[in-house]
Amino acid sequence: MSAESSNDFRTTIQKVYKTDFMQKAGWLGEGYKFDAKYMADRASDIGTRQMEQSGEAQAKSYIISRDHHVGWVALHHVTGWAGLGAFVSLCLGSLLYVWRHILQPHTADIPAEQVWATALITQNIFSFFAVFGSIQNFIPPFCVFLAVAIQSFRTQRSQSVSHPESKA
Repeated sequence: MSAESSNDFRTTIQKVYKTDFMQKAGWLGEGYKFDAKYMADRASDIGTRQMEQSGEAQAKSYIISRDHHVGWVALHHVTGWAGLGAFVSLCLGSLLYVWRHILQPHTADIPAEQVWATALITQNIFSFFAVFGSIQNFIPPFCVFLAVAIQSFRTQRSQSVSHPESKA
């Protein structure tokens, strides 16, 4: 699949979601519930033929099976506007937290684990929204990276408080 066809696929998913699913998801979303008969048909020959189609039929099949491939669509469909807002707040708050610590003017030497955690948190957030949004692939590593960053910043803060540099 080329980059252009991948972009077309994601654009089609967004278009189909906006017209056919967005209003139903509303403020609280539809959760991860799905039609078991539809999923069984999707796994059969009928589903294979539908998946081989391009355009809106294929996009609907992906959306119904909760395989959204677009970050904001995945969030809104499952959690609605409330969940999307909370998730965006979590992401923005996390970015502000880690970058605020990294860009402090008094920091002369930034430990490697802080750079590592900050880079991975930033990459995860931007790739979720720009490249491939999948909640189940985002949350576990994001939580680990954020925990490493928080602990690292706490450790650095406690060391600087317990060992203040003497002024001459």
